[in-house]
Amino acid sequence: MTAVLPLLLATVLSAAGPQTSMQTQSNSAKKTAQTPQAQVVTGASAFGKQKTSLEQLTLDHNWLALQQALGKHGTDAGDAFYRGLLENHRDHFKRSIALLEPLVPGLAAGGDRMKEKQARLTLADDYFRTFQYKKAAAEYAALAKCCEKQLTAQEKSEVEIPAKLLPELESAPAQTLDLTGSFTVPTEVNPLGLTDLTVWMDGYPTRWLFDPAENFTMIARSKAELVGLKLSKETLTISSITGQPIYVHATVIPKLKIGDAVFHNVPAVVYDDLDLYDKARQYQIEGVLGQPLLALLGQVTAEESGNLTFSEAPPLQEGAPFFTDEDQLIVAAGKDGSGGLYTVNPAATSSLFSSRFYDTHLAQFTHLRMDLVKLPGNKLSQEIPIPAYHAETLHLTFGGVPITLHDIEVLAQPAGAEEDRFYGMLGDDALSQLKSYTFDFRSMKFIVRTHFGD
Repeated sequence: MTAVLPLLLATVLSAAGPQTSMQTQSNSAKKTAQTPQAQVVTGASAFGKQKTSLEQLTLDHNWLALQQALGKHGTDAGDAFYRGLLENHRDHFKRSIALLEPLVPGLAAGGDRMKEKQARLTLADDYFRTFQYKKAAAEYAALAKCCEKQLTAQEKSEVEIPAKLLPELESAPAQTLDLTGSFTVPTEVNPLGLTDLTVWMDGYPTRWLFDPAENFTMIARSKAELVGLKLSKETLTISSITGQPIYVHATVIPKLKIGDAVFHNVPAVVYDDLDLYDKARQYQIEGVLGQPLLALLGQVTAEESGNLTFSEAPPLQEGAPFFTDEDQLIVAAGKDGSGGLYTVNPAATSSLFSSRFYDTHLAQFTHLRMDLVKLPGNKLSQEIPIPAYHAETLHLTFGGVPITLHDIEVLAQPAGAEEDRFYGMLGDDALSQLKSYTFDFRSMKFIVRTHFGD
């Protein structure tokens, strides 16, 4: 689940501030941090020596390194398990199914619950993304029986919605797409500072948030009822987002139109309006256009002009490799990923770089002032504020294209496993500094274009 929904839910339930903005401590608190560099535990000392086994790369979600390692291994049949996991994160769902499906009976019989967990988690997603809802529901049910103890807290959070949603969709028809060619649609900036576009549900215009990292289609209940969508009889209770119960329903949208693309039988999650409402900005999200639909449209380009272009041009050969990972898009920076892995999230208002980035660029922060910050939604930082720097200028390279980013917050100390897994997260504030950026979901390449040339 990407930044926007937890942000709105947290606002409604606990009157918290935006999840993607950092709250700086008072001046008196800053003064207590004398000689701050001496108190900082950096990424290197926190993470220790990097391991490079296929198993460890998988646990680290380092899909680029896994791809490189498997490339060196050739086509050894013993690597089918890891190849199956990788293909899922490259959006090659049918290939992933072909590799993993034959392995599950042996993994179950052999008692390797960790590998069985990973295989079933991946297959469940493969089946969902290929519209085999009954098979996906069966995998989640089997996962709960065999491997619940092996699920991490993050994995439990990630599977809660699909595990409860898919049994309600078992008899739903497969989603289809009518697409005649490339097209461009205008967008507008909403009160959250993010991108909205018009999506037509059964002939009715609605305003949806552009969120290519989100792994579910979401709509507000008032819009679902206005269009006359049939909601699941079962009310599904979700507690993983904020820790408090949220009530949702499953539905299928018979016809959904984005520009010249027409989808049929789109599965979606229906939230109560208040759960998608930002009271401070008096803004109602009517729907969220996420990865399951966007990926089927080929190349998706967000332009500075405010247009979104969906192209059927040949798959990109150049660019930075990227991978999908639940509600994250993971992009490799530098040559062959030597610049680290970053997540790109256009539905997050603020970027945040981790202590991993800080640790590898120490010299850039020598003369900068350090603040103590709290990260809303991060329990660790609520107890002990985390040192962070405000970098006026940072340089990165994606797919051979150098970019310069301004006004980025950089954590100088680990903030937790999820925050420190990658080098940073590029939100809308960073992406809006570019001329355009493109996700090609067929070649899995990410292209950036700057104001100083393509």
